[in-house]
Order: sequence, then structure tokens, then C-alpha cells
Amino acid sequence: MLDMALDLIRLFFRGKLFQDQRKAVVDIAIVAGVTATVLIGASFAGLPLWASGVLAGFVGGVLQPWLFRNLKYA
Repeated sequence: MLDMALDLIRLFFRGKLFQDQRKAVVDIAIVAGVTATVLIGASFAGLPLWASGVLAGFVGGVLQPWLFRNLKYA
């Protein structure tokens, strides 16, 4: 299991894991940005930090199927 994870990490950093490396990185950055924006926005709106984290985690989790649907592996 650890060997498989290390192989995936090596392929990712060599740029050979995804068919379109740039699109994959942009999509991952979009999901991370939306999640961070929800976390910051919710905490500025007055929610406690733990509740903001739960809300941001939920939103990030909801976006995961969209992210994985659009990823194409090499």
C-alpha cells in the first residue's frame, strides 16, 4: 500500500499522473480556494472557528465528486 502511494506521488511530481497536468492542478486549486473562502467567510460572519471548519469541510466534500469526475488519469 505504501509503495503504491509513493509511486503515485512520484508520477504526480514528474507530471505523468494526469493526462492534462495543468487542468488537474487548476481544478484542485479551485476546490481548495472555494473551501478556504468558505472557511474565512464563515469565520468573519461570526461562526466559531470549529463551526467554520465543519462548514468548509462539508463544502469541500460536496465539491469532491465534481473534481474527480473531471480528472483524467494517464
